This record gives sequence, C-alpha cells and structure tokens, in this order.
Amino acid sequence: MSWHNLVNQIIRIEEQEIELYQRIAAGAPSQCLREMVCNRIEWEKESLNFWRNFLGYKDCSVSKVQEAEAKGDKK
Repeated sequence: MSWHNLVNQIIRIEEQEIELYQRIAAGAPSQCLREMVCNRIEWEKESLNFWRNFLGYKDCSVSKVQEAEAKGDKK
C-alpha cells in the first residue's frame, strides 16, 4: 500500500473519530464532560488538518514549511 493510501486511511479514521466524539458530547451527562469531549474534537480536527495538509506537501524543506506557516497555511 502506498503512503498516500495510508494517509488517506488515517484521514478517514480521523473523520470517523470526530463523528463519534460529537455523538459522545451530545450525550455527555454534564457540561464539564461535554467540554472535555469538545476539546478532544478540536484536537482531532487539528490532527485531521495536519494529515490533509501533509498530502499537499511537495517539498518538506524547513524553509518551505516555515514559509507556509508564516502565510497561515500551517503546512
């Protein structure tokens, strides 16, 4: 299996995890627990964005990554 396929598999799993966490948050028995799960959702979304951006990298040199981050791309 190619690395692209593996990364796409991670992306699908991350998307599924976000959906599950949203369902958990909806049924959380307290506001505190709901907030904990919502924080986890945000972390998962950041991870999902990382993997999506990872697929877009053409050059992983430090200068290119820093340049993208300075522009707000976070690549």
